[in-house]
Amino acid sequence: MFKRFFLNENCILVIIIINAITILIGAFDNLNPSVIAIIVFLDNFITGVFILELLIKIKHYGLKEYFSSNWNRLDFFLVALSVPALLSLIFDLSMSNLSFFLVFRVLRVFKSFRFLKFIPGIENLMLGV
Repeated sequence: MFKRFFLNENCILVIIIINAITILIGAFDNLNPSVIAIIVFLDNFITGVFILELLIKIKHYGLKEYFSSNWNRLDFFLVALSVPALLSLIFDLSMSNLSFFLVFRVLRVFKSFRFLKFIPGIENLMLGV
């Protein structure tokens, strides 16, 4: 069941929506400190979920088949950009030299492009563009 959750695109799309909402709310400057703490926790948790999804899919499909999908390549790229900021929080590294990595985490909002995958014929449209 655990594996099926991560292989089910609809479940992952729900996580992507939650991620997009979290990023949107986190962009406001005048948030209560307790709300900021919740947003930071959710953001880090979601990063962990995306890493787990990536690992489960690579194990399930195999490296070659996983990377044969452009959507999976995009996911890998976006998750890879999120990892340094997550590691800096886990290991409590000084962010003065690594603060630019936080910007990469915002790029995860591009995971919402996976909604396009459900549009019939989108692959052909994207190839044409």
